[in-house]
Amino acid sequence: MVNKPSCKATYDGDVAQMLTDSWNYRGLPVEMLPVTDFEVAKWDLPDRPQSYGIGTTYDNTTYHLFECRENANIERFVKKCEETIK
Repeated sequence: MVNKPSCKATYDGDVAQMLTDSWNYRGLPVEMLPVTDFEVAKWDLPDRPQSYGIGTTYDNTTYHLFECRENANIERFVKKCEETIK
């Protein structure tokens, strides 16, 4: 349906941006969960400067740790896991 878009980062998108763009291009519905919290502001959303970043929570339900490969974020990940388990 959306062929096989690459999940490699591009000059204008992160690794999953091509998936969203492929669905939008074909006129298929895409539901974007709203950003409800973030731990470290890093990137902009349209009309919302510095609105998401490292440790972003979407719709108060989904947590994504951008740059989790960085050693500086290991403790952040462990802390979030501990909070979630409690």
